[in-house]
Order: sequence, then structure tokens, then C-alpha cells
Amino acid sequence: MKMLLDSHILIWHREDDPRLPLEFSQALEDPANELFVSVATLWELTIKESLGKLNIVGGVKKLQQDWVSSGAATLLNIHWLHLERLQTLPMLHRDPFDRILVAQSLTMNSVLLSQDPKVRQYPDLKLL
Repeated sequence: MKMLLDSHILIWHREDDPRLPLEFSQALEDPANELFVSVATLWELTIKESLGKLNIVGGVKKLQQDWVSSGAATLLNIHWLHLERLQTLPMLHRDPFDRILVAQSLTMNSVLLSQDPKVRQYPDLKLL
């Protein structure tokens, strides 16, 4: 199954945070699942880290290395089809990074791993 990971899921899994549901942890560790990290997620985390609003152990670069460079997940770039889908989304959430993740997930017909209640309210979105 294809799975797109929201930023907090990346961090929670890496740091063994108890907020990560067991179902998510099992899905992330199942080799049958194909994991994706959006460039938008890394962009968001880089901004928050540079503003001092987020302290990630080892920084965003290490997080990227742990997930993408290691081959644990595939980097998902933003494509025109994602932007077209973004234009059709209802304005249920104002965060542009979360909205592009929703559009990407819908476009690629993947599960979006997110615990954000605003993200989880989008219709047709596949969730665990």
C-alpha cells in the first residue's frame, strides 16, 4: 500500500513518541508498504527549524537522510497534477503544507498518515 507521511508522523516515529498510534507504527515498519515523504514536508520542517519553532534531533537534514537517503521512503516532488487537485479542495484547512499533502495523497491514491484532525476531515482521503 502507498503511504504519504505527514511531518509529525516522521518525527514521532523517529523519536518513539507515544503519540504515534501502534497501527501507524506497524504500517511504517511493514516492508509491503511503499512510503513517501513529500518535498513539501521537508520544506515545512526546514522553515520551522530555521525560525526556531522546531527542534529536531540531528536537524531536518538528518531526518531526510533517515527516511529518504536511506531508502526507507521515496521523496515525492510537487507536480502539476497535485496543484490541479489542490485547486479543487474545499477550504477545510488553511495550512498550505497540509493542503498540498492532501492533494498529493488524493492524486496518487495513497493513504495519508496524519493525526491532524483538520487534515482527516477531507472527503475521499484514505486514512488509517
